[in-house]
Amino acid sequence: HDHAHVINESCGSNQCPDTTDDPTAVFNEQLVKAGIVVVASSGDAAFENTIGSPASAPDVISVGASTQVRLYGQTDSNGFQLGNGEYRSDAVSALSSSGFTQPGRTIDLLAPGDLGWALCSPDPDVYLDCTDNSGNPSSLQEFGGTSESAPLTAGAAALVIQAYRDSHHGSSPSALLVKQIITSTADDLGLPADVQGAGLLDALRAVKAAQAIGTHGSSDDVLASPGQLDLTASPGQNASGTVKVTNLSTKTQTVQASIRSTGRVLNRTNATVAIDANTSPTFVDQLGRPRAYEEKSFTVPRGTGNLHASIAWAGPAAIVRLVLLDPSGVYTAYSLPQGSGNFAEVIVPTPVSGTWTAVLFTATGTAGFTGNVAFSATSTANGSAGNVSPSRLTLRPGQTASVRVSVPPSSPVGDAAEALVLTPAGSNNRTNPFGGGSASGNTTQVPIVVRTLVSLRGGNATFNGSFGGGNGRAGIPAPGETYAFDVPRGAPNLFVGVTVTGNPNQAMYAFLVDPNGEPVSEQTNQRADASGNVTSLQPGVQLDRVNPQAGRWQLVFAVLGPVAGTSTTTPFRGVISLSPATVKATGLPASSRTRLAAGKPVTAAVSFVNNGVTDASVFVDGRLATRTDTDLVVTNNPYTFDTDILPPFP
Repeated sequence: HDHAHVINESCGSNQCPDTTDDPTAVFNEQLVKAGIVVVASSGDAAFENTIGSPASAPDVISVGASTQVRLYGQTDSNGFQLGNGEYRSDAVSALSSSGFTQPGRTIDLLAPGDLGWALCSPDPDVYLDCTDNSGNPSSLQEFGGTSESAPLTAGAAALVIQAYRDSHHGSSPSALLVKQIITSTADDLGLPADVQGAGLLDALRAVKAAQAIGTHGSSDDVLASPGQLDLTASPGQNASGTVKVTNLSTKTQTVQASIRSTGRVLNRTNATVAIDANTSPTFVDQLGRPRAYEEKSFTVPRGTGNLHASIAWAGPAAIVRLVLLDPSGVYTAYSLPQGSGNFAEVIVPTPVSGTWTAVLFTATGTAGFTGNVAFSATSTANGSAGNVSPSRLTLRPGQTASVRVSVPPSSPVGDAAEALVLTPAGSNNRTNPFGGGSASGNTTQVPIVVRTLVSLRGGNATFNGSFGGGNGRAGIPAPGETYAFDVPRGAPNLFVGVTVTGNPNQAMYAFLVDPNGEPVSEQTNQRADASGNVTSLQPGVQLDRVNPQAGRWQLVFAVLGPVAGTSTTTPFRGVISLSPATVKATGLPASSRTRLAAGKPVTAAVSFVNNGVTDASVFVDGRLATRTDTDLVVTNNPYTFDTDILPPFP
């Protein structure tokens, strides 16, 4: 009724499993088909496959959060005074939900979300929460999270629509074209594709591209379609896809195409940092509270593309926070916890080489943490992966050509992300607007998500992986993992088991999702008493399905609640088998010639061997091997409601 052109949704749910068929996601897909742009915040639960719905829907613009550290300097927040007074923005925020969805996508892009200012009213009759750090009325309010990132992107979408109309005689772009324009013009931060998507929102580039489409305007960008490749690979076989590239310039452009990988490890530091809430050195935070802290130095080598640092501690009652200072003391990253937890992580793109400082801090006294904190810092290099054909395109103004990409399967099996990078010749770098670093100008990044299937050759498979933790965000089923595999026709049984080898006290859930996208089995490793109180945890979880439907199945498992806190990574092992269950029965009538005497019981023995990874509950279901029709008997209410006159109710 309001004839909206752009809808922002700074909200979400984290159902598990997520088959993108919840009412909000279904409605949003219909909105996009009707021409309405829908923008959704990815969530504020960190990087461990935490993208919520509706941001997990394929046609919605899914937005994560980048950093705006200037606010930290303005308010002397979160240990900023421990650095040299300078800061670096435009990395990924530690709260930004990213990773992979159950259907096998990642976020579309980043926009500022950590942290900014919002106009507010100091009049308590209008709004109660407009106060400063001293509790006084204020006309400004700190604002952040992907709930900030999404409306900033929605605003850019409105600008794109208006720019397109102004240059196309009033006609409007489709919702999917708006999404293409915004992702094609995002600034590359050099982060892994499953963290940044296409990169950082650039409204000016997007507007120029919208004006140039079909009219050969002033943009030097190219338009990529689709804006994300979601591929499936079999073990040992490459995954392939095609991206169409359109030159938006008034001049002929030569575009170089390559595939960037972000996984080669250059250096890894693992250490234990002891912190004492009563005796460690202290500083005073922005709210006037003392904070106990300790420092840990580590080395980042030359050529590092991304720095990933994480901590874990025996929480979650007391929180430990993580800050990174570069070799010059520049404030570069902050873990920004979202609730009680025992894990934190940050990622820094293109870090300066040299000796870095990690600052770990907590509250003082009984509210703080005293003990050992596990710390790890991993430096990885950006390299090339797979093949692009052609790797060099020469496009006339307005011309479109196709690029074929081929990428290797991930190892270990599961989900991985690369990026197709399209660089027009003569592309220049621009300085980031929020201080420090630089973003690659006029490059276009297309995230490539590769889901490598678990192979069931011979009817059995094993796989291994590991997960980190969340940021304390309550109610989020994360970390989460999805594994896909093909079940052949006629398989007698499907068994799946997952064992957490590094932490036997980790609570988790697992689901088997059939080829129709329906979860048909759910299990947890938690054991409860008759009142529902959890009394113990098993070392793993297992699921079974007799006579499984042929087709592509998924195993989805997730941790709900904090991880152990004793290590920055938790390894696990998975097992899949199509072997029939080991069941034996003796004493059962097995022939039509067998006669049972009336009134005389017959005793049969049934034995079941549990070959799984944990305990199993089984029951005996006495049924025949044949089928018969049964009349459906319905017992109606004594009052009939199919007449015009109802009897009086008592």
